[in-house]
Amino acid sequence: MLVELSNTPRPYEWGDSHSLATWQGRKQGSQPEAELWLGTHPGSEAQVISKRPNKIPVPLSSWLTQQSFAPELPFLVKIIAPGKPLSIQVHPTKAQAAVGFAREEASSVAWDSLERNYRDRSDKPEVLIAWSHVFDALVGFQHRETAVRTLEAVTELVGDIDSVASAREALAGGIKGLVGWLFSGDESITSLARAMTESFQSRPSINVPSGLYQTWEAVIPVYPGDPGILAASFMNFVRLQEGEALFVPAGIVHAYLGGFGLEVMTPSDNVLRAGLTAKRVDLTGFASVAERIPFTGARLEAKPTGNDGQEFAPLGAPFRIIHWRGASGESLRSQGPSVVVGHTGTSTLTEGTAVYEITAGHAYLWAPESSEATLSGNGSVYVISGKQVSSIPR
Repeated sequence: MLVELSNTPRPYEWGDSHSLATWQGRKQGSQPEAELWLGTHPGSEAQVISKRPNKIPVPLSSWLTQQSFAPELPFLVKIIAPGKPLSIQVHPTKAQAAVGFAREEASSVAWDSLERNYRDRSDKPEVLIAWSHVFDALVGFQHRETAVRTLEAVTELVGDIDSVASAREALAGGIKGLVGWLFSGDESITSLARAMTESFQSRPSINVPSGLYQTWEAVIPVYPGDPGILAASFMNFVRLQEGEALFVPAGIVHAYLGGFGLEVMTPSDNVLRAGLTAKRVDLTGFASVAERIPFTGARLEAKPTGNDGQEFAPLGAPFRIIHWRGASGESLRSQGPSVVVGHTGTSTLTEGTAVYEITAGHAYLWAPESSEATLSGNGSVYVISGKQVSSIPR
């Protein structure tokens, strides 16, 4: 059985105003549309659209219960459209989330309070797949050798001022020492960020490594003088081409800079922020969760399936993503509900005698009624589910 899903895009200020509208084939509005959530998370639960006239949409969790499935999906799908950089952020491990949630519950912090960091007990590993021509992100901290070159570039930009000496002293303790300093709240960080902003605005053609320049070009004009500029400088710039993916495990600091794409994660809203945002910054909580190690393994390679498909199945995440694009047909096997997203074109999902159309700009909930189904057509389709879904080799 395949039913269509709907939801209202989240109007976060960092969203663009055109990507989601263009994908869905509707008129572009004037307000930002940052994310479209497709799942059972109560923060923005998707609705099941009925084909019967005048039938009110049903919350996805209720529909799943009516069909004798568990009321919560073990993953959350988002279509994400950052028009400007997101915050520097990190997500806790499952153990950290359990402790943090219990602590805030005991302190009677309201679930929707701006002071709340932990809204559930889950970790939040996430995958991002680029749909735009390029999608830029910052993921993990640089190795020490690269960080040394970054500090040299910062020095070239602002001169050998006192706050640079503070950064040099921190880096002498390795990446662990550097990260500790970056999120310590020390006044020298703000001083250096302001100096970098002033110098970059007055001499934007400075010769520095391309990834670092692209980072500064993305964040400094939007968040001038923000202490997060420093942390962003020592993170790895990752540019995805269309169809490429990255994976962010718990504890890895990251920030998405711009693009349009598909994001899949566990159904969690636990986020701790440290800069480049108008939202609450909690340096103490952030530092307790962030891994103080280099991380350069963000890119997630796809494995080919039987025909025109490929699979993204990150280690340690309770979900997998199958991307099918072609006309030869792809057989699927699943034991539980999956979210199906029409990326481009038109395709069909055939299950027994039932044939369902999948079109670009639409999302669906596939609740298998038989052991196999087949995708065919000329479109690009993403199937997201728990680990039980698979493509059947031929």
